Amino acid sequence: METADGTTGRPTRPARRAVASLCLLVAAAAGCVVDEPTIETSGEPAGATATASPTEPTAVVQFEPTETPAPPTPTAEPTPEPTATPEPTATTAPTGPTPLPESTDEAFEPTTIEAGLVAVPVRGASFVLDEPRPILQLPGHTLIYLDDERQGEVDIFVPAGDRDGNPLASVDEVVAYIETDPLFDGVTELTAVSIAGLPTRVFEGTTVVGEKAFVTDLGSGNEELGWFPPLRLRIWLIDHPDGPVIVSAESLEDPGRYSDAVRLATAVLSTITFA
Repeated sequence: METADGTTGRPTRPARRAVASLCLLVAAAAGCVVDEPTIETSGEPAGATATASPTEPTAVVQFEPTETPAPPTPTAEPTPEPTATPEPTATTAPTGPTPLPESTDEAFEPTTIEAGLVAVPVRGASFVLDEPRPILQLPGHTLIYLDDERQGEVDIFVPAGDRDGNPLASVDEVVAYIETDPLFDGVTELTAVSIAGLPTRVFEGTTVVGEKAFVTDLGSGNEELGWFPPLRLRIWLIDHPDGPVIVSAESLEDPGRYSDAVRLATAVLSTITFA
């Protein structure tokens, strides 16, 4: 330090006091200053400008965004199993007319047949029955009764032979038999007609009751079976290609149920067909 007189040496006592007082003042003033945070130096040499270490940035807490839950997938309503609709029960359509059962009973009891199409084993004939009626089926011979009293009926049969069993193969042979046999003395011929497209000769009158007039099935072995004429009748003798066929309206009395029998025979003949 340079002295007051220009010499260099240690400072005088008064000077030291002044310096000490100055230091106290500086120290006191420093006590009123807010402490600054201590800045650590990076070991730079004295005199170098202290560079404050960069303040570490405050870490920003990153919050993961709350995932918005996906809307619930709508639960598909379970597709109801289709209720199995039962197949309608197939009603078997009739493939043909109702066949008649053939009677084998010695009492020859008829069976009531419902109205509708009926088949008979007489030249493959079938017809429409107007209402339920008792019917008896015998070999080559069908008997359709008006009712259970059996006072009137309609017969369909094959005149296979005369009462003695002699074969009758044609309409002409049957006509010759009717015109000559005493059983038919009360029968006369009417105007010919056409039945199912086939030429037909017609006869009407009274006969001898109780005797067999025609054998209806020569091959059955039972020639006792056959057609027995009633008291009053009408006969339609049909000229079928396979041989003659007779349809008769019959009454056990004269006139009895004759008119009813003729009406039933007319209904049968208007619908009859042959194979």
